[in-house]
Formats: sequence, C-alpha cells, structure tokens
Amino acid sequence: MDTSDLPKYHPCYIAERKKIPGLFSDETKGEIMTEFGALRVKSYSFILVRKEKIKAKGIRQHVVKNHMTFNDHKKCLFGVEEMDFNRENVSIRSFKHKLMTIKTNKLTLNNFDDKRVVLEDKIHTLAHGHYSLEDDDEKIFYWLDHEIDTGGHEWDESEKDLMRLLLQESIK
Repeated sequence: MDTSDLPKYHPCYIAERKKIPGLFSDETKGEIMTEFGALRVKSYSFILVRKEKIKAKGIRQHVVKNHMTFNDHKKCLFGVEEMDFNRENVSIRSFKHKLMTIKTNKLTLNNFDDKRVVLEDKIHTLAHGHYSLEDDDEKIFYWLDHEIDTGGHEWDESEKDLMRLLLQESIK
C-alpha cells in the first residue's frame, strides 16, 4: 500500500512506495471520513472532517465542482422524486475534421442498479435471482418503479408492466 500521502508523523507513513503502479493509496490522505454515499462504481461522494469530495466518472469536472453536492448524492440514493439530476454538458467535438460546439443534456446522478435489488430500507441489496427474493414479488420489482434508462427517459406504466411480465417469465 502506498502510504506516502499520509502526514509524515503518521505511524504508517512510508515514502519509499510513493507512486508505485499497482499499489493502493489512501484517497482521504489520513483524514477521517464521516459519511459516504455511492450510487455506482465510479460515482460516489464522501464527507471528511474538513471538506466533501465527489467523484463522478464521465461528468465534466466543473459540473462536479460547481453543481453537485453530497446532499444531491444522498437525495438520489434515497429516491427524492422532485430532484432534477440532468445537467447541461458543453463539449467541443470534431465531425469530418470540422470543430463544433455541442450542448447535450446529461444524466449526472442515477441510483438504478441493474445487477442488484434494493430492499425496502433503501440501504441493503440482494443479487437478482437470490433465493429469498423468489417469494416476494414486491422486492423483485421494487427497482422497476424507479427505472430510468441510460438516456434519462423515465419508463411509463406500460413499459414497467412489460418488464414485470418478462421478469416473471425469466424467474420461472
């Protein structure tokens, strides 16, 4: 483990392992983390004693810095409906060797997990197909009520009904 980012007086501090590829390092640099909220693998935020830190892969840094907070992550994680998690993204792209400025609307925060079922407490999860989920249709289909596809489009009731049917058939 690379502990070179810790304060020099820290008992685990070792300078010899600084920036060696393949070693883990402490992202908090020895500070105490008081709260942590993860929406996806590379979309999380945490509060340290003195500051809050937000990581969001694929989101422009100025949007993360100026428009996203730990409370936004918390509201998204626990399903606050009235929040708008879309942000305008301005980028410069090249099409057929011509530079163009493009404005797109990007979904910055999303609590949907296609690999796991979120239980009623909105903290614990189980993998799809877990034996304890077979008896309880409420748990199996809880995530359908909060489904948003990758384009930011919320599913309507007919799409949810179709997905419920498909899932029921695949479980049998």
